[in-house]
Amino acid sequence: MTTRAEDWVEPALHPSAASRLLLLDAARGVAILMMVAYHLAWDLTAYRLVMVPLYDSIFWLAFRSFIPTCFLIIVGVSLVPAYARGVQPVKLVKRLALVGGGAALVSLATWVAYPQTWIFFGVLHSIAVASVLILPLLRAPYWLLFVLGLAVLAAPSFLTPPALDVPWLWWLGLVKEWPPTNDYVPIFPWFSAVIAGLALGRLLFAKGPPAWLAWRPAAGPAAGAAGLLIGFLAWGGRNALAIYLLHQPILLGLVWMVFVALTGESGGGFMGR
Repeated sequence: MTTRAEDWVEPALHPSAASRLLLLDAARGVAILMMVAYHLAWDLTAYRLVMVPLYDSIFWLAFRSFIPTCFLIIVGVSLVPAYARGVQPVKLVKRLALVGGGAALVSLATWVAYPQTWIFFGVLHSIAVASVLILPLLRAPYWLLFVLGLAVLAAPSFLTPPALDVPWLWWLGLVKEWPPTNDYVPIFPWFSAVIAGLALGRLLFAKGPPAWLAWRPAAGPAAGAAGLLIGFLAWGGRNALAIYLLHQPILLGLVWMVFVALTGESGGGFMGR
């Protein structure tokens, strides 16, 4: 049994719709949970409570890249059913307003808090721009998606002309060195993950959303531990934008309180700038 594509709705615009795909929400929830875990490690290290080798460990470097990769692949997958009936301008504008507005808030907050390393093009910025760039490719043949995906992925390794390695074009990602920013998810190479997600989504939704994506655990106590876990992750996926915007201020506040309780200091100690 499958659900008709037109019965599925855009997650960000219909957070309580009955036709949401639970496992897709749960996948997004896993990604946001990984981001929270990484930022907690960053905060603890910034306050020198626990020294996590975020920039020296292969695991942590890979983990940092894996998180936005997951988000962007899920974006590509989600766009397939969201635009099953074609691109609807109102839906697109609302989506861009939500994600773009969130990206603007991140930039403003980090510019105030960390003016030397503020986030000018993080994962939300990348999602907003990619959501527009991907539109001409929604019906593109798979061979073209494959070629473009590889080209976007490889471009930073071969295409870094000085003319493009300037601050106002850093969002492209064609730079020789990482710009001074706490989060950097430029179009090259990260747009390749959205392209991959689009291809995967088209395969998954070729005959409408598969029933397993819309699976629901049994209600009440019968749900079991697995059902409760998936339900929790799906809740996180439904509220990913809000969690993304709020989790870091909350984590920083909690870690600061622990730092004060352990050291007695209140104004110093922070090394995250």
